[in-house]
This record gives sequence, structure tokens and C-alpha cells, in this order.
Amino acid sequence: MSAGEAGSIAEVSELAGDEFVYSESNVFTFMKEVFPQRLKACRELRKMNQDTLAAKSGLHRSVISRFESGWRLPSLNNLKVLADALIVTSDYLLGRAEMPGAAGSAATSLFRHAENLSAEDFKTLESLAKILAEKNTQNGGHA
Repeated sequence: MSAGEAGSIAEVSELAGDEFVYSESNVFTFMKEVFPQRLKACRELRKMNQDTLAAKSGLHRSVISRFESGWRLPSLNNLKVLADALIVTSDYLLGRAEMPGAAGSAATSLFRHAENLSAEDFKTLESLAKILAEKNTQNGGHA
């Protein structure tokens, strides 16, 4: 089916069985519900307010507010800068992944020197990460 036949590239139909391909309208609805919730949850997980996220992402605070309220959806570039600023995957923000995952330049810098760590160093790093995650969970954040 060509884009002209479907009306848009994203417009598709429900298939038989368990498989469902989203149409443009229900992808939009899904994004309007999931993206704002995930964005706010990730911002709070990273202990940022909207001003801090705006500064880290290079976006205006009012844009962050509109994203979180569902009044506006991000462009691909805005999605990328938000994911990088929040150190999560864009798939998580879009609802395509269940766990936030570490991504972006911060995650890359954490793993850059992994090949030079000993087994004991990895154990120490794992213990430290667990302690920090537990501290954040106790302080109202998420591990």
C-alpha cells in the first residue's frame, strides 16, 4: 500500500489475531497519554524541576510544561535532546520500552572505560550502583 492509497504513511489497519498495527490517530492518542506521564516521571526520577530540564535540554521551560501537560508533542530532535538530558532511551519516553534504561552521553561516559576494569572493579561499581539506587528509592525516587 502506498502512502497515497492509505492517506498517510502511518495509516494502517488492524490485522487478524494478536497483531495490531497502530493507525496515525491511535498512535497520536497513545503519545498524548504516555509521553507526558513518562517525561514527568523521568524528570522527577532525575530530581529535576522543569527549569533544570529546560536548561539541560536547551528547550524553553514553557515547552517542557506543554509536553508534560499533553498540549504539545515533541519533534524527533526535541525527543532526542530530552532523552539525552534525562539519561533515558527515547523508546522509553515513547512507551516502546518498559524500563527507562541508561542512554545518551552520560551513559556512554560511564561505560567508556569498562574494558579496562578488573572483575573486582566491576563488583565495586555494581555495589556502588546498588547503594545509590537504594538511596534514591528511599528518598522517593525510583531505582
